[in-house]
Amino acid sequence: MACRLPGAPSPQELWELLRRGGNAIIEVPADRFPVEEVYHPVPGPQGKLSSRYGGFITGIDEFDAEFFGTSPREAAAMDPQHRMMMEAFEDAGLTLDQMPGLTGAVSPASSPATTGTGSRAPPAGWTSTRSRAAPEAATPAASPTRSTCRE
Repeated sequence: MACRLPGAPSPQELWELLRRGGNAIIEVPADRFPVEEVYHPVPGPQGKLSSRYGGFITGIDEFDAEFFGTSPREAAAMDPQHRMMMEAFEDAGLTLDQMPGLTGAVSPASSPATTGTGSRAPPAGWTSTRSRAAPEAATPAASPTRSTCRE
C-alpha cells in the first residue's frame, strides 16, 4: 500500500504521525492561494472560507516530466491528481506493459473543489469541509487533501 497525505507522504510516515499524535493541519500555504482574499471569520458568506487552516500535500508542483516522457508544457497543464497517480505507479515499479496481467485496486480520493483544478463547488450530495457540516456528513474525498493510494 502507498499513500500521499498531508503530513505523511508515505504509509510509514502516516503511521509515525498517528503514533506520535501529530497534527497535519497547517495554515494555508502562501503558494496555494491568497487566503486573505477569501477568508471571512464568520461562516456563511458565499465564496468565502471560514478557516485559514487545512491539510495540504507538499510538492504537488514537483513532477519529473522528462522521466515520464511528458513535455513540460503538457505536465504544466496536467491535473495534479494525474501526475500523482503516475508517480504512485512508478513507486510501485509498475509499467504499462505489466498492467494487463495484474489484478488489484487503485483508489484515488480527492475533490476538484479543493485542488483548484475545477469548480470550487463540491459535487451534488457532497459536503465540503469548508462548510460547518457535521463531521459524519463530510466525505474523505471532499477534504482539502489529495491522496494517491495503490495496493
